[in-house]
Amino acid sequence: MVNKAKYKLDLRENIVQAVENSLRGKDKIAVAFSGGVDSTLLAKVCQDLGKDITLLTIGFPGASDIEWAERVAGELDLPLTIKELNREDLAENIKELAGKMDFPGVRDFEIALSLYIVFRFVASKGFETILTATGLDALFCGFDKTRRILQEQGRGELDKLNQEVIDHARATEKTFADLAAGLGIEKINPFMSTDFIDFTREIPTELKVIDEHDRVRKHILREVAIELGTPESAAMRPKKAIQYSTRIDRVVKKMARAAGRSREEYIISAT
Repeated sequence: MVNKAKYKLDLRENIVQAVENSLRGKDKIAVAFSGGVDSTLLAKVCQDLGKDITLLTIGFPGASDIEWAERVAGELDLPLTIKELNREDLAENIKELAGKMDFPGVRDFEIALSLYIVFRFVASKGFETILTATGLDALFCGFDKTRRILQEQGRGELDKLNQEVIDHARATEKTFADLAAGLGIEKINPFMSTDFIDFTREIPTELKVIDEHDRVRKHILREVAIELGTPESAAMRPKKAIQYSTRIDRVVKKMARAAGRSREEYIISAT
């Protein structure tokens, strides 16, 4: 029988230790913030460690990330700075980013674009360090395809897939860090450290995703986040990728359509 209580206790300790280790000697920090479980957990642990943090959120008017960030930042009593985007912002960032990286496909480009806008925002506000919680979906079966794998191929195949997803997350994490460094920003992600990744691999997948009908996922992480003081509303917020929750994907589609091109053609032509 799986000892869930022991895994939860160990996860709590590993989360706090990972954040603490990554922030030694750093006090004034910006946190990329969406009001979801990952970034809120990160912000709460930083707050409890006594760090001077400012939450930064981007999105187009009406984006769910802005709504959630305002709500959760208020509950945590932490300062929040928001950058509302417009089409001119987006076009400028698409052109700049397209010139900095090989085109990885629309989805991965839009994710990188979203973070690149965050990094530029961080630099404009005078911060030297940005803290992110990207990668936790990979570590805790947060992606919707995990339940599809369970349904079609079983839990054994899910374990194999999980390794591939983690490897991809590590590779993209380096890309994100390089993009930030190009803007003079140090990107820190406590949850992509080797020690933390190795620990999460030991947690049985049944504590992360229950079955093929599970649309919540990341259960053990959500439960531990609540225990660590994350507001329950944030801890249980459904997964939504950054390009959707900021409305960046929606606006890129509109801009491409207006130009008479597919999104891929529009992005590639920006260079």
